[in-house]
Amino acid sequence: MRQTLTIPELKIPDAALSAILEPLQSQGLGSIIRYDSSRYIGKENRWERLSIVPNGETLIAYGSFRELKPGDTVEWTDLYLPKFFTYSDYSGSSVERANTDEFLSLFGSVPGVYELFEDYGTRSIAVRLDALSEDMVELFLGLGDYPSLNDESLAQLEANMEEDDFSSWIWLDIRRALSERLRLESDTMDQERSGRLYYLLDNDNFSDESRWNLYLSVCARENIYWYAERAVSGYVDTDRIARAINWDELEALTLCS
Repeated sequence: MRQTLTIPELKIPDAALSAILEPLQSQGLGSIIRYDSSRYIGKENRWERLSIVPNGETLIAYGSFRELKPGDTVEWTDLYLPKFFTYSDYSGSSVERANTDEFLSLFGSVPGVYELFEDYGTRSIAVRLDALSEDMVELFLGLGDYPSLNDESLAQLEANMEEDDFSSWIWLDIRRALSERLRLESDTMDQERSGRLYYLLDNDNFSDESRWNLYLSVCARENIYWYAERAVSGYVDTDRIARAINWDELEALTLCS
């Protein structure tokens, strides 16, 4: 969804509303959107067009909105879609994801604050203009200078993402690279030891804690860093980690009982 319309392109007859939006829009920190959906009224056997989010709704699909066009008149019931919050499985970053979580933790219970969703994990927030508080406006303005709402929350999110990545693919890639390395090095290794290492890697019967601790230890020793590549996952050089692991370290891992 584009975030381009500025105050001069829109009609804002209400002076109080203009005063709220002017600082935000002058810095290009978001856009104005309008609810544009319909609902079926069974008793009357007809569809009703809606331009205001129904009462009680807090989770809204992106497809239920349209961005205002140049010349449209802004109403208090329209919504503000701020920058630095929208992300998906394929776009945005951990910053937008952390900002969305942080904002909803602060203001998610406020009437007129909505969580937006769409396919492919798309997620964001929007605020009805009559629900915009001074604290919210100050928060949005601050993002123009520094895009993270809370660095501690961002760091915790990325730590959780790294653990999720480790469980889903990092260890698998390390193990695959270790197996290839062992294949190349086994000719120069004691046959009994190479057989034992093959067995350990093939069965992968190590405890989760020992795998994780080995990963952290090697990364710290070799200055290897995981980083958030997208809003939902990151990257780390698993080949480099596998090259840095000592076979003694692998044999010392705790096995599951």
